[in-house]
Amino acid sequence: MYFIIYETTCLVNGKIYVGKHKTDDLDDGYMGSGTAFKNAFKKYGRKAFSRKILMFCSSEEEMNAAELEIVNEEFIARSDTYNIQVGGSGGGGDYGLSLKGKPKSEETRRKMSISAKLRVQRDGIPFHGRTHSVETRLKMRKPKTMTETLIRSKSSRKGKKMSDETRAKMAASAKRSWDARKAVSA
Repeated sequence: MYFIIYETTCLVNGKIYVGKHKTDDLDDGYMGSGTAFKNAFKKYGRKAFSRKILMFCSSEEEMNAAELEIVNEEFIARSDTYNIQVGGSGGGGDYGLSLKGKPKSEETRRKMSISAKLRVQRDGIPFHGRTHSVETRLKMRKPKTMTETLIRSKSSRKGKKMSDETRAKMAASAKRSWDARKAVSA
């Protein structure tokens, strides 16, 4: 088993990603992970990246410590790296997922708001600054008739086989509805 610290370089823009990898095969093709790195990898393709091994470690603990030493706060603050989290712990475990559902401070919420606004300015949103025509607004207001809804509903199920259990449930439901209507009219 090999414990390595590697550096993957994007040949297009010169950005680097430093990470750790535990493997039996040094030529397994592993280039790295992480959100920013994977996005770039998807954008530029495998041929746009090269990986070199920075060091071999004797254990997983040593590998984690070495990555933590290299990929620190100062390193991730650099503009020429794809790393977005301090090293040593492994991706996903301490970043993002652990904060999901937890209350955020006013400062954090303010920063998230600014970030979202900048993202909209940068990427744009399809309907930003435009309005629907009067005709379109009237169409959206018009309630859908039951017939239109049924046609759309039936076409979405067309060609799909239902299990016997599902068919039995539907039949029982229809029978209850029918019996209820008969009781009201009697």
